[in-house]
Amino acid sequence: MARAAGRPPQARITLHKSLPIAAGIGGGSADAAATLLALRALWKLPIDDDALATLAAPLGADIPVCLRTVPSIITGIGHDVGEVGILPSFAVLLVNPAQPLSTAAVFKNMHRPFSDNQPMHEFPSQRDDFIQALARQRNDLEVPARALCPVLDEVLAALSALPQCRLARMSGSGATCFGLFDVLAEAEAAAALLSGNHQDWWVRAASIEGAG
Repeated sequence: MARAAGRPPQARITLHKSLPIAAGIGGGSADAAATLLALRALWKLPIDDDALATLAAPLGADIPVCLRTVPSIITGIGHDVGEVGILPSFAVLLVNPAQPLSTAAVFKNMHRPFSDNQPMHEFPSQRDDFIQALARQRNDLEVPARALCPVLDEVLAALSALPQCRLARMSGSGATCFGLFDVLAEAEAAAALLSGNHQDWWVRAASIEGAG
């Protein structure tokens, strides 16, 4: 960032990481994006959002979308980013079995071409329709990830069996999986139940505050 701006790299950064390492939920990319945004503000650099995304792309395919502050859909290797409008409100439960999973290893273990998911040009504004639309999508990396990390079978089965869980899937290349719920109270109750049965797993509930 300093080199691109032609200025000394005068900044001190301390990172307190609360996400598992190699979790497949974009923690490192989000950290990098937050750092770039903070440095742009700190140094008062005249770099617009498009130029900042171009600068960030070589650092990681997920960083450009992390620079945005709106719900987005990502295609290609992560650099093709589009807006999806206002999402409905729902809750999510994130679960990681405390086993790092290398993205490179998962891709290397991918022995078939990627399939074409049903295009999602418009996202439903109603929660039920939104979750049903997501349920029709696939994550082609799930098969090679589960082969490398068999505990993912247990994680996904446990999520699917939770009361009020609407949909359970793996995030990215793993090893974090997620379950969708209607409201945060349901996700928090599920988190308590799952944490009691699997004390070695990383379990977090959160809410997505959309339009309704």
